[in-house]
Amino acid sequence: MTDPLAGLVVAVGNCDRGDDAAGPAVARAVRGLGLPGVEVHELEDPLGLIDLWQQAGLGQQAGLGQQADLRHQVAGSPVTVVVDAMSGGGRPGDVRLLEVGGAPPAEAVGAGRRGRGTHAFGVLGAVELARALGILPARVVLVGIEVEHLRHGEAMSPAVAGAVPVAVERVRDALLPLDAAGRFPAVERPRA
Repeated sequence: MTDPLAGLVVAVGNCDRGDDAAGPAVARAVRGLGLPGVEVHELEDPLGLIDLWQQAGLGQQAGLGQQADLRHQVAGSPVTVVVDAMSGGGRPGDVRLLEVGGAPPAEAVGAGRRGRGTHAFGVLGAVELARALGILPARVVLVGIEVEHLRHGEAMSPAVAGAVPVAVERVRDALLPLDAAGRFPAVERPRA
């Protein structure tokens, strides 16, 4: 008997592009933990999130366009944690968490200006497209790792490679149940 889905971890990145390999490295480490009920996927293209979420049936189509109480929508819902390299002006190896599943679009887009992904159509763009299509899971947390370089054919920088264990812990934190106030423990909320 398999465990019910408690969480979905999706890493976005290209292992042949320097620090963009951070997401897949985190995914492999999380997979190695053998967490019950947690599925781990690796994607090179953030648009793959749309297909994955649609196939998993985690979207909140009934709540499309409504600002319902998120605590009621997410009770018992599996959390989706998306891990990606980002270029947001921080120090290489900085790890940030951002809850976007229930955030109004303007807040999530504002957060994207502070921490952009490393893809032409980034993770935050895929999140907003999924929201518009009504297939965005109710609980989505982004784990971003600040990059130093994205050179093809080179290994991850020491700062980013050193941040992988920290990012793995942040993924584990995001997979924890909501606290009494209906919030994720240790997760930053987007600001307007």
